[in-house]
This record gives sequence, C-alpha cells and structure tokens, in this order.
Amino acid sequence: MSSGKNSLSVLLISLFVLLLVACEREITIKLPDADNKITVEGYIENDSFPVVILTKSLPYFQSLDLNNLNDFFVKGAKVEVVVDNDTVPLQEFTASQPGGNSFTIYTNPFLIGQAGKTYTLLIESEGQKLSAVTTIPDLVPLDSFSFEKVDSTNTIFLPEGHDSLYRLLGYFRDPAGQTDYYRYWTSRASMKKAYEGALSPYTENGNSAFKFDLFDGQYVNGFWIQGSKVRGDSLADHEEYFKLGDTISVKWGTIDKAQYEFWDTYINNLNGSGPFSPPIIVKTNVKGGNGIWAGTSASYYTNIIVK
Repeated sequence: MSSGKNSLSVLLISLFVLLLVACEREITIKLPDADNKITVEGYIENDSFPVVILTKSLPYFQSLDLNNLNDFFVKGAKVEVVVDNDTVPLQEFTASQPGGNSFTIYTNPFLIGQAGKTYTLLIESEGQKLSAVTTIPDLVPLDSFSFEKVDSTNTIFLPEGHDSLYRLLGYFRDPAGQTDYYRYWTSRASMKKAYEGALSPYTENGNSAFKFDLFDGQYVNGFWIQGSKVRGDSLADHEEYFKLGDTISVKWGTIDKAQYEFWDTYINNLNGSGPFSPPIIVKTNVKGGNGIWAGTSASYYTNIIVK
C-alpha cells in the first residue's frame, strides 16, 4: 500500500512538472516606440515676458546623453503668442550652462503678461502643429509669514538633535465663491552658488501646487511652505525645512486649473502608488503635444529671516 502511494505521488509530481513545461512559452513583449510629440514647458507671468522651452521625446530605454543636452532641445520652431487678437512672435535664444551644455528658449521681452488676460500659444515644428491656452488669474496675495520650530521627537524620519530646523508658515485669505489654485517657490540666500546657470533662483517642492477647497472665503491661518532641494544643499534629506539664520525668498503664485491639474498629476505620477497600481496619466493643456503652457500671477517676498 505504501508503494502504491509513493508511485501515485511520483506520478502526480511528474504530471505537475510536465504541466509547467507545457505551459511554459516564450513571450515577446513589443514596447511601442515613444511618440514623436514635442514637449512644451512654457510660462507667462504678470509683469514678465514669456519663456517657452521645447524638447524632443526619447524612445523607451534610450539614455539621455548628459554631455550633449543641447541636442535634446527643439530648434528652428515657429512660436507665437496670441493675445487681444494680436499675434506676437517669440524669438529663439540659446544660453550656455556650466559644463559646456546649452539650452534653447523662445521669448519676446516686449510681450509682458497681465493678470486677467488669456494667452494662446501656437507652435509649428517639423510638420507638427501645437497649441495651448492659458489665463493669468488675478493675484491672491499672502498676508504674512511665521516660523514653527520642528519637534524632532514627534516628526517622522527626522533624527533627534535637529533642533535648529523650522517650518515656514504662510497666511492669506482665500477668495469666496470660486475655486482658486496656488503654487509657490522658494530660495535660500546661502545657496546662491547652487542656482548658477538656472533660469530662476526659485525652485519648487513636489507639494507646491495645491487648492483650498475647504477654505472658500476663509482665512488660511498658517499653511506649510516647504523648502526645496537644490544642488549642494547641505540640508540633504531635510530640504523642506529651514535652518536658524536662513534668509529666504518666496515666490507665490495664483495659477489656473489646467496648470494645477498638470502639476498634481505629474507629481503623483513621479511618486507612484505601488508596482501594481495603474499609471497616472499626466494632464496637459497642449493640443498636439505634451507638457504645459502656464499662466501665473506672481508676487515676491524677500528677506524672510529665520529668527
């Protein structure tokens, strides 16, 4: 009887192995080529001229040569902005960066953004036609700032002993009867060298685009303005905080819905929500391409010192 059981076990195991072998087949997955759409990164602010950067798409698994970044930019494009039924051409400029690289932008120093106006971006390049529309909203200013000392004993991932770190808090009144969208940028005077070669000394944190649905018409009594990491930042993993003695500048902007949705989905896509979660589609307002054409009503607050 024991011999029969052993024979049956061997037979079952053999059948199981044969089943696995029979089910095993070579599967070839053909990844689609990356689309040849142009990616737009364009901005226009109140009291400032537009800046448009056009870049090329890369095929899957193709590495980007950091030693030849200038080939990544789209050159020779026809770029125009339509405002108040006037069509204004943008000129192409190439600027050098440290390390021998360069980047190409399209701009016109005589086109100055104004709050309340709508701007249509038109692009023609290599047989492609792209368009996007944005509006510069009315500015919702900040009232004031304060600092809150970080309690390292109650803060996750913050080692004990960082007693000189502070949160920067902002205060303002959200307008009633409408949904407003905001974005902010920060810079530190101590990191001046880290901003060399950048278009702006202001950098954003991944959580910097937001809205206050629950504060319609109410006073926002202290929201966290997180710092952002820049090259050589000694704060390393604690870039959202500021140090005692830091001199901070804040760029505060009111943005439109399309820009908010772009940054919200873009950051969520970067962060991801797990290997088994479906990919998050980044929302774009660019027809015929990818990216964002963003209108912002901005104000600047400087010499904010952590005391």
